[in-house]
Amino acid sequence: MRAMTLALGVLLTTASGARADDYPSRPVTFVVPFAPGGVTSLFARLLSQKLEQKLGKPFIVENRPGGGGVTAATGVAHGTADGYTIMMASSTVLAINVTLRKNLPYDPRKDLTPIALLARVPFVLVVNPALPVQSVDDLVRLAREKPGKITFGTPGPGTFHHLNAEMFRTRFGLDLVHVPYKGSAPALNDIVGGHIDMMFSDVAPALPLIEAGKLRPLGVTTAQRVPALARVPPLNEVGVPGFDTASWHTVTTTGGVPPAQGRSGSGWSARKRAAVSSSTSELSMSHSTARRAARVSRKGVPRRQQLRILLVQLVFEPAEDSPALDRT
Repeated sequence: MRAMTLALGVLLTTASGARADDYPSRPVTFVVPFAPGGVTSLFARLLSQKLEQKLGKPFIVENRPGGGGVTAATGVAHGTADGYTIMMASSTVLAINVTLRKNLPYDPRKDLTPIALLARVPFVLVVNPALPVQSVDDLVRLAREKPGKITFGTPGPGTFHHLNAEMFRTRFGLDLVHVPYKGSAPALNDIVGGHIDMMFSDVAPALPLIEAGKLRPLGVTTAQRVPALARVPPLNEVGVPGFDTASWHTVTTTGGVPPAQGRSGSGWSARKRAAVSSSTSELSMSHSTARRAARVSRKGVPRRQQLRILLVQLVFEPAEDSPALDRT
């Protein structure tokens, strides 16, 4: 976390367009596109505390849920390009919405400036313990016996949670009912309360409920086990071959933010390059993403531009084995 905080501090100074010793001169708004309680909000709150300690000004977390992240992303994308509004953007905001929505009110290629790629986040399929299922096979069997009766929650249409559920539903030809919420926490609370049956949840908010016996995990979405849920098998091993998904999270700001100018007039001093380099060891990306990142980094362009190129490749130039999704 210390290395990541240092790198983010340097990158935020770069993204702000201000001199290194001037930024920030006032509070920074840290936008979260979903309700409190989910992993996106958790990342923002942890980083805001560290950045405030590092940079000496408040980083105020502001949750703006709605539209599967579209509401918050649109506000940031069309805001003032001064680096004083940043956003914790998941792959939902930067990739999935682009794929699924015909008339998205922002273009992540030009309306948002990527600052740092932070983490790859696994998900876990959880059900209410009162549901008479102990495995994926049991869940599929129950859903087939009760078409249109089994409900699943998400933080909103088009979110990674929703995508996981639709992939699962499509794989087995199930008739499941989607119940959208404004965040992971409210959806998880309704599973615990017995109002809905299941969810593909990011691990962090689900973990304490799993440990307390209030949720039953059936499998994680990554091909490898998740250390925090070491006893929970990958879905790939328990009846859903080839299932391997994880969301990724970045810090972004408004598009059009100019490069920073230090006293020497250069935004990329040796010290900044060293700090940015240290952040790469903190990243946890999929193998295909890492391969693309390596190819981009060899082109000798600044790190922020590398990230922009990488995101464009991942979103607008998908790999040959990427699943095709119809826009709705």
